[in-house]
Amino acid sequence: MQNYKDFISEILIDEKTLQKRVKELGDQISHDYAGQDLLLACVLRGGIVFMVDLMRHITVPHALDCMALTSYGVGARASTGNIRMSLDLQTNIENKMSCWWKTSWIAGTPSSMCSKCSRHAAPKA
Repeated sequence: MQNYKDFISEILIDEKTLQKRVKELGDQISHDYAGQDLLLACVLRGGIVFMVDLMRHITVPHALDCMALTSYGVGARASTGNIRMSLDLQTNIENKMSCWWKTSWIAGTPSSMCSKCSRHAAPKA
């Protein structure tokens, strides 16, 4: 396996700054979702390392579930443009608050980190 440093031309955010921000996010989530059922949903594989770091700073009870999406073929470094789900959430998210985290990578560098928190209502009949 190649060293990740072979793919990175520069470090965009140093570790100390990143860990400080992760703690701030964990504190904010703990404050905002106190007293609620919180599900942390992670899109594998890029988001799991971040999610584990974040979970260390969340003080309210929460659960974790993961899903896997891909637009790459086996061994490919370029997206096909077609997204397919290879693993769905195992948790019923109806009437639960969830926070979704994913990371995106373009040419070996992180291009974005985003979150979406929402309450999932039952489908209307």
